[in-house]
Amino acid sequence: MKTRQVCQASIRSTLTTLCASATLCACATAWADGGTIRFVGALVAPTFDIAMGHSATGASVTMERRQDYDGLRGFTTIAFSSEARVAPRANLSVLPANSRVAQGSSVWRQRIRVRFINGAGRRVSPDAAGRYFIGASGGILTLAPRYAAQTADASHATVLMDYR
Repeated sequence: MKTRQVCQASIRSTLTTLCASATLCACATAWADGGTIRFVGALVAPTFDIAMGHSATGASVTMERRQDYDGLRGFTTIAFSSEARVAPRANLSVLPANSRVAQGSSVWRQRIRVRFINGAGRRVSPDAAGRYFIGASGGILTLAPRYAAQTADASHATVLMDYR
């Protein structure tokens, strides 16, 4: 009986140690500099599958077709999709790179064009705070420099998702 309790305690302590180390590793990588994704918080709802590409297609939003590179247009697209019978929802904001201010600034709007088309193929306008709502059907966010001769630094953006 005592051997069984010692064995169970040993297993519990090993599992606790593994979980704690995995959590610490996940936290350390979430705050690492130089990455493209910075995660803060806990996900308690299903998430979107996200695929990046260049140049949106003219067809309605379908996630089976991945976006291909089109150097002539210079568009960057971000496709949001979800699995069947999963209904994630999120708010999406587009910010100037390294800024905490939403896209409401007139200077920001002069540098980059933002367009969001939902999963039904309809163009969605941002709310008063500059956020786009992504429903369960997903959608495609298109970012493009306003002028072709614009420098790359002037058109850098940060896309912020807030799951609801």
